[in-house]
Amino acid sequence: MYKVGDYVMTANNGVCEIKDITTMDSMSNSKGTQFCVLVPVTEQTAKVYIPEDRMDTRCRNVVDPDEMKHFIDEIPTIETEDIKSDKERELMYKDVIQSCDIKKMIAVLKNMNKRKQARLAMGKKNIAMEERYQKIIEKNLFSECAFVLNKSADEVKELFVTCEQ
Repeated sequence: MYKVGDYVMTANNGVCEIKDITTMDSMSNSKGTQFCVLVPVTEQTAKVYIPEDRMDTRCRNVVDPDEMKHFIDEIPTIETEDIKSDKERELMYKDVIQSCDIKKMIAVLKNMNKRKQARLAMGKKNIAMEERYQKIIEKNLFSECAFVLNKSADEVKELFVTCEQ
């Protein structure tokens, strides 16, 4: 179970600290419901309220530095999956973002980069939908990595680019 002071990763808000666990009345339940009050580390003035009983489906604990280093070391060997249909690919991107699964995010980013390079080599622009989801996935992945390894987002991005080659 989560406790005050824990750091968690959320799909919509990135790395957050649990600042409080409080009881509030919810719209769907007239009696008091336990909520975790999360504060994103990148936006200290924001607060996110998640029902305590939904925390396991909405977020996960931030990985430790050793786990993150392991994921980074695995980058060259992580397999990618090429999906031809734009609709199926978009659904996969949404699922990967919601899952907050580091390995899946790395695989998707590798695939996006391959697709982008192939399109540029043919003289075509990258697809807007891919650009949009790539920014979200990079923000989530790189912000957690930067937080865990105590590095800047730019250092982390360079680290991933170097490992991919």
